[in-house]
Amino acid sequence: IAAEVREAKQRLLIRMPSVGEATPYFCVSEAKCGTSQRNAVAKKKKQNYLSFSNPKEEVQYKTVKIRLELGNSNLFQNDKPPEIKLSTLDDSIEDGKTLLGGIPRELSSNEPSWEVLRSFPIDLSTNVCSDKKVRAGSASALASQTGEGTLLRELEKKQRELTDTETRLEPEVRHLLHKYFEERVQFESEDAVEKRKSDMLTLKEYDAVLERRREADLAWQAQLEQDMDAVCDICGDGEVTVDNQILFCEACNVAVHQKCYGIDSVPAGDYFCLACRFFNRDKMKAMPSRHFDGESAPPKLMPSPLPICCELCPRKQGAFVRTFFEPKRTKKRKGDPVAKWVHVVCAKWQGLRYIDQEKKDLIEDVTELKGLFRANDLKCCICQGFRGAVNRCRVEGCKSYMHVTCARACGLCIVCHGENHTGLIETEAPWTLVCPEHSNVLPENVPEGSLTIDQLVAAAKAFPPEPLPEPPKPDPKPFNKMNGKERKEFLSDPEFEEELIQKIKSGIVGSSCAICDTRDDEEEAKNSLTKCAKCFETFHRKCLDDCKNISDKIEDESLCDGCKYVAENEDNEDFEVPQCHMCNQEGGILKKAFAKPTSKKFWRTKHQAFKKSLFGKQIWCHAICGMWHPQCKYLGAENGAVDCSAIIMANGQSHIDSKKACALCGRCDKVKVQCHHPGCVNPRYPKNGPFRFHLTCARQAGFEVSDAETQKKEIVFQTKCFHHARCECAFRAKLEDFIEPEKIRAGNDLKNSNLPMTFSHATKLLHHGVTVLRILGWAWIWAEWWVEKGDRWEPLLDIGQKEEDMTREELGYVDSTQRSRCADARKCRLAAFGAALRNRDYDEEEDGGRVALDRALRAILHTQSLVGRLRRVEIDFFADWLGRAYRSRSPLLGFGDNKIPVADSGHCLHTEDGSAKYKLGSRPLPGKQELPKNTFFENGIEEPDDFLKFVTLDEEKNTQRKIKNKLIIKEK
Repeated sequence: IAAEVREAKQRLLIRMPSVGEATPYFCVSEAKCGTSQRNAVAKKKKQNYLSFSNPKEEVQYKTVKIRLELGNSNLFQNDKPPEIKLSTLDDSIEDGKTLLGGIPRELSSNEPSWEVLRSFPIDLSTNVCSDKKVRAGSASALASQTGEGTLLRELEKKQRELTDTETRLEPEVRHLLHKYFEERVQFESEDAVEKRKSDMLTLKEYDAVLERRREADLAWQAQLEQDMDAVCDICGDGEVTVDNQILFCEACNVAVHQKCYGIDSVPAGDYFCLACRFFNRDKMKAMPSRHFDGESAPPKLMPSPLPICCELCPRKQGAFVRTFFEPKRTKKRKGDPVAKWVHVVCAKWQGLRYIDQEKKDLIEDVTELKGLFRANDLKCCICQGFRGAVNRCRVEGCKSYMHVTCARACGLCIVCHGENHTGLIETEAPWTLVCPEHSNVLPENVPEGSLTIDQLVAAAKAFPPEPLPEPPKPDPKPFNKMNGKERKEFLSDPEFEEELIQKIKSGIVGSSCAICDTRDDEEEAKNSLTKCAKCFETFHRKCLDDCKNISDKIEDESLCDGCKYVAENEDNEDFEVPQCHMCNQEGGILKKAFAKPTSKKFWRTKHQAFKKSLFGKQIWCHAICGMWHPQCKYLGAENGAVDCSAIIMANGQSHIDSKKACALCGRCDKVKVQCHHPGCVNPRYPKNGPFRFHLTCARQAGFEVSDAETQKKEIVFQTKCFHHARCECAFRAKLEDFIEPEKIRAGNDLKNSNLPMTFSHATKLLHHGVTVLRILGWAWIWAEWWVEKGDRWEPLLDIGQKEEDMTREELGYVDSTQRSRCADARKCRLAAFGAALRNRDYDEEEDGGRVALDRALRAILHTQSLVGRLRRVEIDFFADWLGRAYRSRSPLLGFGDNKIPVADSGHCLHTEDGSAKYKLGSRPLPGKQELPKNTFFENGIEEPDDFLKFVTLDEEKNTQRKIKNKLIIKEK
């Protein structure tokens, strides 16, 4: 048959493609599906593709194809007929016009224009055929050429039948396509998409709940099986009684008996072990309950590890208890251990005791125990580790040692624990174990779940080797037999130094009287000084001659009045701790005081107010406050009280002239005394007259607080300010008094300082150091006065020396001016050092601030205008003992918790920026900067000060107002 005839016989049928037959062209995710995305892709490719949406909301672009089906499939050699893409039949192709040209377009503009393809009509008037194109001619012409008229007639008949069928079905097809379009539009609407997403999420959640329930059931079943086989982690017994149940920690899942772990009663809610409670696991998000409800997360099968390990063995899991641990006094860093832990079973096998037998939450320190085993080089024969403490095999002659936890874990040892669920048990060899060599446990008898030796060795290797303990310190010589080198080495050890300090603080030799502030010789001190057995304050009996003993409460030890009152009345409901009503210093030698109102008529109807006033309740005052104030009267030993009626106002709530500020602490409260020097005027508050200050503030700052006997044998009490105090009250004079006992012992040039030192001599030096350092603690305020006018120091001449025969340099004078003193004070950071001492800022540094404190002290001691010309050996002496005085933490220093409170306004603030003078704030700690050798002053430090910034009260108020306004603006 000719090629043209074969092409004419081809019957072309067009049908809609299905989703399965369509070839995917492009796929986008859920987030990018929609009309805008399809349009964007179509615009980018410059082709219009038909698209289909699957139920999973993923838009897939399909390539629509037209398949040509031949009337006789045998005309093709292969079974797959050729296909052409409909997308290629656009307006630029003639065949596309032929295919789509005859379709009527009568649909409205709001409806889609459906192009319903028909079968190809055969035009018999055309008698032209070409390759791959069907151009049908007339039937007669075709018949004349082929001689097959019958075939053509039959073809025309079938064609007419097909055309009628298509014409009849066309309306129904259009209707179906229109309905399909509407359903698709509704299917692709936003509401429908959201609903499908919601339904799909619901189905997923439902499936997840079913899966969780299935896993929970399996986990619960596994947990039940595990709990049924669980044994106590301490005694190894799985039996229980009514009053001794096995409890499981909800966080780490460790199982313990109540009695083994010290649990009095079963808690109502979840139970957490000591370690988990310490790390606040009981306060975290609620742990999943074993009674699973199907909604929450399933219980954990594996216990979460704790960030701790036992100090006595290499096992990381188990029932832990905290051990007593006291770290060295160093600056606390992040990551440093806050506690040490041991297994309860390890502690019991080593015979350790609870510190509190009722709480049972703390075991005694194990440091010494660990050191003993490490010093003897004993290791576990199972894990081969040197960690912690081990027990010896009970077989006679066997030298094998092992951890009790390793012996249990391997299952190859006989372990005889001394307790079970009923308590202590009576056996032939309780608390003993047998090594694997002598236990002879057969492999089939090894408990299931036991660890292998290799696993235990690997666990032990995870820990670093235990360091060898330091060799024991040799017992030092008696202190009075040490030479200078031995004494220096002895005192360089913080432990030995602390021991010496505590021994010194308990004695009275070298102490000064807390009332008259004088020191007696060693023999006189033993006969005249008394130390209160409770507050450890030292005083002369003649200064407090009404002190008595309480033999029934304190074993014949003397008490001051305040401590005696506390001992007698501390059990009363209305008891109040005695405190001085005249100043702000806590503690000290207190005396009873009283006050009577000038008019009783005012208080007749105010009984409750009278009881709460200073007139109606028991009041107290320091002995120094009551004796030195000119308007107070001490009634002597017979009455033993101080009459304060003249200094209390009629309202019984405040004191006379209390609103005038103290020149030291700046507080406008309590009772102040004024400088007794004639003509003294406080330039800061000239209207208020002379300097005023609390007596305890003046005593701590080194002002003159003295008493003298007149020719009429009357005692006169005097107080003088910084500018008018006697020369022996100057800071340089205090240093000279400090070193004088040492010069007597070691010579004026201290060449014999290597000689032995008696304990009483060391006591004197420490107490002198406390006095000098206490004065330096107020340098944050008196440094301004020293810069402005210097001090009143005068040389102390030796016997035979005449001042007129000596030069100023020989006398020890150091010439200085206001400007030079200002530069010196800034160079040695005098004011900042006083603030650092007051708040004990050096305690926050590593090694207790020893190095930084030593540097700061040496900077002060190299300031000649303040301390005079000191030799190197003298500077070393002062730095050594002043540092030791700071580390003594004596309450007499007035530092830290014992400091006197100060005002947060007035002269206690810098005029420049309003920052506090009495604390460092943003200023760096003096002495913290590392310096080159033979350099003593820090460089590059700028800090505020009020040196040579004299301001009157009005100027100060204006400055404070400006600072306050700046702060308000800054906050806004």
